[in-house]
Amino acid sequence: MVQHKSDKNVLFLTYESMKNNPKINIIAIAKFLCDRYVEKIENSQILESILYHTNFTRMSKNKSRWSSQRPAKMTLFIRQGKVGDWNSHFSVYQTQRLSQKLKMRTAGTEAENLWQIPE
Repeated sequence: MVQHKSDKNVLFLTYESMKNNPKINIIAIAKFLCDRYVEKIENSQILESILYHTNFTRMSKNKSRWSSQRPAKMTLFIRQGKVGDWNSHFSVYQTQRLSQKLKMRTAGTEAENLWQIPE
């Protein structure tokens, strides 16, 4: 994963970064796609429109647009839209296992400090 972070055909974003800095990430996506999109988002009205329409609150109002029909017992595709909300769905044991696996698999890489998981 991380070894390809700088490859020309890879755009590496995290949910946390997208949530905390949407404007910067929209610009990064435009630059990744092509100059034509960079030119479009230089128009502040277009950029503001993209930010408005990709806002979690706005997107979560039309859940059927982002997910196929789900069985009644299945959890929602769109949950809280909060950074770290995953933790409320994991047991202490699951969180510990995830933390251990993440440390093991990312040790010595740039990804080692991307996510802070409680012990």
